Amino acid sequence: MFSMKTKYALCACLNLARHTERSSMIISEISQEGNLPQKFLESILQELRRGGVLQSRKGRHGGYSLTRSPRAISLGEILRLTGSMRLETENSHRDADPGHPVTGVDEVNVSALLSGVRGNLMKVLDDTSLQDMLDKWESRRQPSDVDWVI
Repeated sequence: MFSMKTKYALCACLNLARHTERSSMIISEISQEGNLPQKFLESILQELRRGGVLQSRKGRHGGYSLTRSPRAISLGEILRLTGSMRLETENSHRDADPGHPVTGVDEVNVSALLSGVRGNLMKVLDDTSLQDMLDKWESRRQPSDVDWVI
């Protein structure tokens, strides 16, 4: 459902969100920590920088950092920037072609259903921040208070 580009973008942003105490991280650190291919990651980070999610600094203490707090960056924003979530309707490519107009009640109903699903998915992604993801993972890592009595 999501491209590798989007998965790498989310991983990179989560790595940066995990290390907000640092002023920035260089590409090789982001790549190594997330086990991401560095060459592909370079173009993804540039795209996220142009989209306003990341900022970059050159020089000895350079690298990438988030432009806002992890709580202020949604997964939906990242997915839109990487092109995974296009919001056009399911039939938009066929509507533009007069040889393939939308026909049939079933097709229209299915298109409406898929449009609703896509809208609901985007709402969830827009309502989920990088910090929400980090909090969720952190809560899973916490040892539970289990009392092992034998």
